[in-house]
Amino acid sequence: EQSIAEWKKRQELAEKRKPGWDMAVRLAAHAAGMDAAKPQQEQLDAIRDQRLLLESSDPVSPVLKALADLLRNAVNELHVRHQDAYDKAMQELAAHGTWAKLPEADRKTVLNDVGLRAPVAPNVSTDQALVNHLDVRSLDAALAEIDAISGRVSQAIQRAAKQLEPKVQMVTIERATLRTEADVDKWVEKQKKRVLDALKQGPVLID
Repeated sequence: EQSIAEWKKRQELAEKRKPGWDMAVRLAAHAAGMDAAKPQQEQLDAIRDQRLLLESSDPVSPVLKALADLLRNAVNELHVRHQDAYDKAMQELAAHGTWAKLPEADRKTVLNDVGLRAPVAPNVSTDQALVNHLDVRSLDAALAEIDAISGRVSQAIQRAAKQLEPKVQMVTIERATLRTEADVDKWVEKQKKRVLDALKQGPVLID
């Protein structure tokens, strides 16, 4: 009878701690690439391998809290970076002569078409909200979105130019490492030739 009571007690404890364990495992998966999360990953491995989940002192809660704090901070920091990159992108567009000539309604259409949108503040107020957010938008995906902004600015300018000048051609200036005045002269002549050749076919937009 005592063993039955003990078994029930352990079963109840397992049921009580399982949600925290499951949440910690899900968060750990999202933190897999974070060096700062390695201690928590190792602790979870130890809890699993040594079957410590039902120890009298809850071994999961501190790990869960640490992982949630790390990931919540990372998500919020990436949002700040995204907002900053978006603001700079919009300033760059506003200062571009071609973009300024485009009607407001057309600008909105272009921004939507190239995927240049203001970031939405993430809801990470609870652990469940945090993991739901990461399931939809991982840290890597958020970083990739930030990295894509500069390219989307170029796309927006190109589309604006096409609308204003349907025959406009995009000419990309060649990147090069120049060490001498002769290198500069040679590079300038090469770019000049590319632009003049393109001008024979119609208007040119330098990218």
